[in-house]
This record gives sequence, C-alpha cells and structure tokens, in this order.
Amino acid sequence: LLLISVYAFACTRRQKAGSAKRQRFMILASFGLIMTVFLTMQLWFPYLPLYTVAYMLATSMLHSFVVNDEKEEYLQELAEAKQVTEIKETMTSLLDNMPALAFTKDAETGVYLACNQAFAEYAHKETPDGVVGLTDAEIFDAETARHFVEDDKIALSISKPYVFFEDVPDAAGNQRQFQTTKLKYTDDSGRLCLLGMCEDM
Repeated sequence: LLLISVYAFACTRRQKAGSAKRQRFMILASFGLIMTVFLTMQLWFPYLPLYTVAYMLATSMLHSFVVNDEKEEYLQELAEAKQVTEIKETMTSLLDNMPALAFTKDAETGVYLACNQAFAEYAHKETPDGVVGLTDAEIFDAETARHFVEDDKIALSISKPYVFFEDVPDAAGNQRQFQTTKLKYTDDSGRLCLLGMCEDM
C-alpha cells in the first residue's frame, strides 16, 4: 500500500496541474496512505476497528472520485461512438440512395476510402467493404485502371470540378457510358482526397 502511494504521488508529477488524471492519482495515493497509516495503528490497537474504518473511508473516496469519473467518461465515449456510428450509417444510406456511382480515394495512394453500393456492384464486389482498401489496378484491367488514374491526375491538377464523359468497362468487362465528375478535397485529418460521381448514361 505504501508503494502504491509512492508510485501514485510520483505519477502526479507527470500530469498537468488540474487534470482529471492528476486528481485520480492523488486520490489513489491518498487511498494507499490512509490504509498504510490505519493498518500500522491497528498493530498497536488490535481491538479497535481501525482497518474497517480505513477501508470504508478509503474505498468510498476511491469510488466517489475515481470509479464514478471513469464510468462517466466511459458513458460519454460510448455516446460519442454511437453518434459517430449513426452519422456513418446516415452517410452510407445517403450514398447508397444516390442514383450515381459514388466513391472517394486517397489522392496520394489511389486507395479507395469509401464508396456506395452502386459503385461496389460496378466493381463486381458484394459490398462497399470489398472495394475499400483496394486501388484501381486491383479491381479493373490494366488499361481501365490507367485511364482512371490519368483522369484522377487531371482532377487533382485543377481547382474546380472536372466533368467529362467516358466509355469504360466495368470489372467484368461490360461496356458502360458515364458522365463523371471528379473533384479534390481535404478531409478532417488534412489528407488530400478525390471524390468521384459517375452517372450512368
């Protein structure tokens, strides 16, 4: 218990003043110190309920200031995670109900970050998850993939949406005609991305 106190007091030095973690370490250190003092006193006064008093006091303090705080933080994180999931589901629903094929790529690597169900079917994948993480070269034949990469470069080189018509095969080789719009954007993490929308003509 004394070692717990020493360790917890040492950890408080590494935390910012006024931070929740610093307060928790202080409570933990106090818990160990209270238990140590009362247990030592119990040796001299074996018939007094000092250990029980110390345990009730210290655990109540630990529960009130540490466990409850962590529970609140966990519930808050859970609520935030639920909100993020709901937003993702809404976005997925929005994408899947668009009449056009929609996708987004990492501009540097060409890796697909997301797409709707219509694009997944065009790529001959069961779900959008089957497309995410792949590049054009891993989905389409070499000529089609090269064509898409060249269009991406043009879209990334201009500051306005790049709109054009194209005749391209799908992943199974079936010829399709699209009006395609590609535009660059920067996501929340500062990563340069490319958004594409292809309307079947």
